Amino acid sequence: MDEFLDPANLKQLLAAKQKALASKALMDNLDKIDIPAKTLDKFKNKYIRFNSANDVAEGKEDPLKHTPGNRFVFGANFQMNPGLPVSVDLSPLIGYRVNAMWTIGSGGSIRYNLDPKENFRPPNGGNIVYGFRIFNQHRIVKSIYLHAEWEAFSKPVGAKRIWDRQALAGIGKEFAVFKSVKGSVTILYNFLHHDDSPYMKPVVFRFGFLKKK
Repeated sequence: MDEFLDPANLKQLLAAKQKALASKALMDNLDKIDIPAKTLDKFKNKYIRFNSANDVAEGKEDPLKHTPGNRFVFGANFQMNPGLPVSVDLSPLIGYRVNAMWTIGSGGSIRYNLDPKENFRPPNGGNIVYGFRIFNQHRIVKSIYLHAEWEAFSKPVGAKRIWDRQALAGIGKEFAVFKSVKGSVTILYNFLHHDDSPYMKPVVFRFGFLKKK
């Protein structure tokens, strides 16, 4: 009887009783708890996941939680090249989001000369200028990103063709267009600019669109 009057023993008995009651209540209501859990499973993979509350504040997604299909982005860039005649570069691209802040990708380019003497006909045969590029883009704040790329253009020089390589880097800004489509403006500096470079000036202004899932 004295053991029940001992405060330490009484505290242990009460804790054991509370634990038993809590376990029984949990088992009795498992069927009610299971419904919200299953409902949550249907939606949890549709949203970006984060490792911690700090990552939420900084916008850093957990890169391992994305499905591969959701990481791809598709789009195109275009830029005006002053000169005689004026030309436009059209560049479709595909990118892969390594995480929320970092995207890598590649694309192609074709140059269209706006020459009134040729009735604005696109180039053909040996006169066509085309190329490809690979890029690396890192977002530093919400809509501002750093961009670096390496590209090569195949262009006619006399009776033959040569590959002209360029290395560009700069900064850009994204802006909303539609729900899953973003526009972008990028300012780049061509570190390999020369007199016969595909670009008239070392500074390049580029506009583009990206579609993200």
